[in-house]
Amino acid sequence: MLIKKITSVLTSVFVMLTILFFILTHILVGEGLILPAAGLLIAGSLSYLITPVMDVGYLVVAAILLVSVIVAIVWLVKLIRVKAKFLEFFQPFIFLFSIVLTLVVVGKRDALQTLYAAEATRLTVFYLVGASLFIMAYGLHLMVFGLVRVNGLSVDANAEAKELNTLSEEEIREIVKDELSHIQPVIVKETVIKEEVVPAEEVVEETEEAEEAEEVEEVAEELVEEEVAPIEEVVEQPVLVATEGEEVEKVDFERLTFEERIASFDEDSLEKYVELKEYMLSYGVKSRISSSGDSFRANRKMFFKITNSGNSGFKVYFKLDLASYANTTFPLKDASGIKMYEEVPAFMYMKSDLSLKRCKELVDDVMFANGFVRKD
Repeated sequence: MLIKKITSVLTSVFVMLTILFFILTHILVGEGLILPAAGLLIAGSLSYLITPVMDVGYLVVAAILLVSVIVAIVWLVKLIRVKAKFLEFFQPFIFLFSIVLTLVVVGKRDALQTLYAAEATRLTVFYLVGASLFIMAYGLHLMVFGLVRVNGLSVDANAEAKELNTLSEEEIREIVKDELSHIQPVIVKETVIKEEVVPAEEVVEETEEAEEAEEVEEVAEELVEEEVAPIEEVVEQPVLVATEGEEVEKVDFERLTFEERIASFDEDSLEKYVELKEYMLSYGVKSRISSSGDSFRANRKMFFKITNSGNSGFKVYFKLDLASYANTTFPLKDASGIKMYEEVPAFMYMKSDLSLKRCKELVDDVMFANGFVRKD
């Protein structure tokens, strides 16, 4: 986060210094002569490069340009592989621009020394040299941190793909068992009610009627709220049959809320959840937290849903056509066979920074397809 803020400040300074650099150059060269002078400079530079001169100066310039071009090409290839943002593709060209501008200023040092000797142009030349040094430093800053960031995203993508491709069926089963073993148990409150003993036949009939009433209530709740508890929270309530001389036990089940289930998650996972939620809300959808998860709706339609995945991460469901992402790098899975996810049939796990980035891209796809505009 600190690096992003520093880069934003440096970018603003770079833009201002670069604009003023070319304005002063235009004034220094002469009104109406900047384009002819630039043409002569480009022609002279190309002639200098394609006409080898075996001296130290030529070798140094050629080596710097060659290395810079190779770095920029590798950088661009990496940006394409990780599907970087549009503005990030300008960074390699800014890096090349900073290197070339610095070499030009150094190459014209004799002319700059002559202008510096004149009192009228001394301040302008001093600014041009200082601005070129800052521009070069800014280009190197973009190169270093840009390549580090791209390499980090590539490592995350490769690790995630390798993990998905190398796990055997037995290993997946073990992981599922381990996750289930960490699920917090359902809290059961037992209340013993001492009442007059009822014959077993009547108790069975009353219990069956109660179960039917509960089923009707659950269906009504599903139609109104479109929320169903996760599978791990569904607990079978046994039919209680009383015999003569025995007491009937009334069992109340307290269902854990979504917020209670994720309360034990690590800070990094919770920060990713909050960041993704704020990103979704920026499109104008409304959040509703229930026992099954966090649902996001607009115009009575569900577009996203976030649930917990075991005891360490999240599942994010999207209102997407899974077939449209068959040949992409998005690790989407199908949940269309589950009734509660009919509106949001495609989901993926969110644990790493890369998965968070991909979730945001899918949010953009869903909202764009449904005519929503993000509010910054």
